[in-house]
Amino acid sequence: MSLTTSDIENVQKLYPGLKFIEKDGKQYFTGELRFTAFYDISKDELILNPLASAASHNDYLTDTFQLEIEFPSDFPLSFPLVREIGGRLKNIADKYSISDIRDLHVNKNQNNAVCLCPKPAERLRYPNGVDLLHFINNLVVPFFFGLSYFDKHRKWPWNEYSHGELGIMEFLAECQDKQDGSLAKSCYDALGEQYKKIVQASKEIKGHWPCLCNSGKKFRSCHGMALKGLWALKQWWKQLNKDRK
Repeated sequence: MSLTTSDIENVQKLYPGLKFIEKDGKQYFTGELRFTAFYDISKDELILNPLASAASHNDYLTDTFQLEIEFPSDFPLSFPLVREIGGRLKNIADKYSISDIRDLHVNKNQNNAVCLCPKPAERLRYPNGVDLLHFINNLVVPFFFGLSYFDKHRKWPWNEYSHGELGIMEFLAECQDKQDGSLAKSCYDALGEQYKKIVQASKEIKGHWPCLCNSGKKFRSCHGMALKGLWALKQWWKQLNKDRK
């Protein structure tokens, strides 16, 4: 599905630095994403275009990033791929001696698209398809606000999910009130084969065992939320197979 004229106009009205282009049969926004935002830590809320009175606060930022937003052929059913193309990510990685760009939440398997949320969270956020302006305001801008904050303070302004499968399991553990069979299946389907085998195995996972991230630390101390998510997945898998019998 193609972007509508309304989609394009609404985005460019709020973010005039982003230009719509079509190239090699694909649709993109490319150019400058400029934002002014304030993170209210007391409410855990990012406020776009805050009042000028917030300007003196340490968590008030104005910044600009060079982006490419690539739209998949099945948009709005699938998320657009967002990439930083101005060299800022590399500069931040060099500044803080970060050797693995994934530590800045970049997916190398998607040509360095940024990780806006765990894959299974996409269905929860947009069960009926992606609302483009909401997507930019509530996922894209917060990500780059967080990156700008990291550039300034060498830490993210809020809690972050771990890379890959561990982040998926943390997400599942965090969604205690939304856990159901379909959400567990979405998380399971997003795992790589190695992690699927761990879920399927009859052997229980103990908290004092070495963490799956290979840090050498105890799982419960290193990635405790991921451990809870793994337990939830294993329980779902057991119940699934029990129901099949």
